[in-house]
Amino acid sequence: MLSEVVPEGGVCLPEGLAEMPPGPGLATVLASVDRSRLSGYDAVVVLRARARQVAHEQAELYADMVEVAERVRREVVGLPGVWDSDVPKFAAAEVAAAL
Repeated sequence: MLSEVVPEGGVCLPEGLAEMPPGPGLATVLASVDRSRLSGYDAVVVLRARARQVAHEQAELYADMVEVAERVRREVVGLPGVWDSDVPKFAAAEVAAAL
């Protein structure tokens, strides 16, 4: 078990960080945390909060990929010489080029 004792010169986490939902607010709070000044217990709280934020960002990234794929589908469907079976390859190429 890690200690809840804040080290000398240390800081306490903002109230509610352990329950804060992922998103811009949590990102802002996490960016302001100096992990070297935390208690061991608070370091675990930050780790868990950052994992929530990373999962949120990954979900947003996947949603962006889906949107790009949908845009590709809308723009190429019905073009001469483009088969429906070509659309996933075009979408994958667009996402790959972006990343």
